[in-house]
Amino acid sequence: MNRLHGRHYIPALRTRDSELKAYEYLPSVVKAGLLPVFELTRSRRSKLNPDGSVMKTVERLIGLTADQPFIADVTSLDSQGNTETAALLDPSGGFNNWCNFVTNQLPPSCIPVVHLTDPFDPAEFLSQCGRLLQHTGGAALRVPTDYTDAAKLAAVLPPVEQRTQGCLVLLIDDGYVKQGEAAASATRCMAIANAFSGKVNLAAPLTSSFPNSVTVPNFGGGDAYGEFRLEEIEVSDEMKVWGLAKARVVHGDFGLIHPLDFEGTVTSWVPRVDVPLAATGYYYRYRRPAGGYSLAAALALKDPKYTPLNCWAHDMVLAAANGHPEGRNPSFWISVRVNYHIIRQAVRLGANLSL
Repeated sequence: MNRLHGRHYIPALRTRDSELKAYEYLPSVVKAGLLPVFELTRSRRSKLNPDGSVMKTVERLIGLTADQPFIADVTSLDSQGNTETAALLDPSGGFNNWCNFVTNQLPPSCIPVVHLTDPFDPAEFLSQCGRLLQHTGGAALRVPTDYTDAAKLAAVLPPVEQRTQGCLVLLIDDGYVKQGEAAASATRCMAIANAFSGKVNLAAPLTSSFPNSVTVPNFGGGDAYGEFRLEEIEVSDEMKVWGLAKARVVHGDFGLIHPLDFEGTVTSWVPRVDVPLAATGYYYRYRRPAGGYSLAAALALKDPKYTPLNCWAHDMVLAAANGHPEGRNPSFWISVRVNYHIIRQAVRLGANLSL
């Protein structure tokens, strides 16, 4: 339970370079209020690492988190997985591969996700959950809002006061939420949450309003400039109002990352600087001949909505605005967006930050 104390925000990140960089440059006071979910992915492939070893990302993750608690999951995205991630999701023997991996490779600060089968197998679930709880003293349940056996899953859990082992964290995954659809998402999330009333210690929805392209209809509104709402905030706030017996409900999201695999192939990238604010965001986007990252960053800083924070992301936007962008690729600017978003949310949620 001590690992849950003071944790007010659950961002779900993948162990890709861009998201790990964003986490790496978070201030320590921000990290102290997080209970991040890290979805293990393959590492970057190279001649010396042709398969993209998962252990390379695990080693980097452990170095970045130090003794901070985190939730460990495994990616289900085809684009981020390999044979190792597939093996960790193999349900054989009550997810024996995953349980062994948690026991042998992950630190005591880790809270592992208990993987689910469809259809739900109560005996398999209880075996896996008990094994993980015995080793780590905590476990997380990541339940999609379209998981039809959620009620059956909740039914096999004892009430909090009768549980003899550790803590349980409920993650309610509703994925991508389009602009204006937060209320519907919150309703779906609460339908799942209500089934677990009195059964878990901490709960959070996981949603993201960020699309696979800012040019999709009804998102930002323009090619060179756009504004958008952070629908994930409304989802979390609605859940907090409804509440959940025996559990503290906290904000959760995907770190302003699109949660799904992209469909189709992205053939070109237009340099773009995204600026997340407390409940909204905006972007400037210019092709390289028209000014690229430097112009986008300069206009982002001049925008009257811009509110600076003393952090790495602000420094990167400022450097680009001054004509010296430290990164000229999408991955780098994803890191900037995620870093800024997590810090903004930490401030919004009441973190005592001197930024």
